[in-house]
Amino acid sequence: MAKEIDIDTLELRILTDAEVSPFHKYINDYDVVKMTGSIPYPVDQAWVIERFALKNAAEVEGSAADRAIYAGNEFIGNAGYFTNEDGNIEVGYWIARPFWGQGIATKVTELVVKLARSHGHLGPLYAGHAKDNPASGRVLEKAGFIFDGEDTFTPVSRGEVVSCWRLKLLPK
Repeated sequence: MAKEIDIDTLELRILTDAEVSPFHKYINDYDVVKMTGSIPYPVDQAWVIERFALKNAAEVEGSAADRAIYAGNEFIGNAGYFTNEDGNIEVGYWIARPFWGQGIATKVTELVVKLARSHGHLGPLYAGHAKDNPASGRVLEKAGFIFDGEDTFTPVSRGEVVSCWRLKLLPK
């Protein structure tokens, strides 16, 4: 059963040591992890700590920003942007399973786009989703992303090549 969330309370917060435990708890769900690119499964706490340090360093360099997703005082996932292998700014997110199906990912995607724009990334933004994750595609379309082609990626957790759709959001 989903934990009901008031979407109007959603906010992105800088990741701190306080998020290590809830991040670790919620990311250790294969159905969440298999849709991400760089997150292994299972995830150990040392990996979470290292990820936070790497993402925070990338933000200082201007190539990424990683945020905790909160609804009020409850941690519910992770979102941000990064510079992909093509040198483009790509957005991504994951929502903990107890919060699925409430429109949270759509609102979070809008917040990540605002974050990237506020950090000076004013050109097209990119995103992708595995073809076996059509819900993520609907989220991105609701947030204004348009089809940009087919591709493949190799999620660390799956260890095999996966077909995906690529999308982009044009500047307004």
